[in-house]
Amino acid sequence: MPTFLKAFGIGGLMVVLGIFWVQRDMRLRIWGQETDALLTGDWESTGARRGGKHRKISYTFTPDPSQPRVQGGATVPDEWVPPGTTVKVEYLPSDPKVNRMVGQGGVTGYLLILAGLGISGVGVYLVMNESVKDSHATATPIDARPKIVRKLLD
Repeated sequence: MPTFLKAFGIGGLMVVLGIFWVQRDMRLRIWGQETDALLTGDWESTGARRGGKHRKISYTFTPDPSQPRVQGGATVPDEWVPPGTTVKVEYLPSDPKVNRMVGQGGVTGYLLILAGLGISGVGVYLVMNESVKDSHATATPIDARPKIVRKLLD
């Protein structure tokens, strides 16, 4: 398989995965609404990578007075406020179960999209470079062309 096809395939796959990764974040940015949520739990998680610890919280909020309360959770810095206080969350009005604390969007998906576009760009470069090399390798020297073509070119 040519290298440029591998680059297109890997780059395209990275872009698709990145779009899948950021779709929730983009939906919340575009259609999300903010509301206050009540902290209901606060605990330390010891299952973190590299032996570190993370503080996790749980919260509840009511998107609309006619709807039931919705639960959510987040990982926060160690210096956190006790349960019973309120925090700002954003949620989708059409599906309140899709929620997060305000300002908790990640950049991993966006970086994945950029890296995929970069690798696809390398694939484009390889296609262009390969076609130039092929055309030079298969070109007929001017002296080997028929006499009429040489007259037209001169």
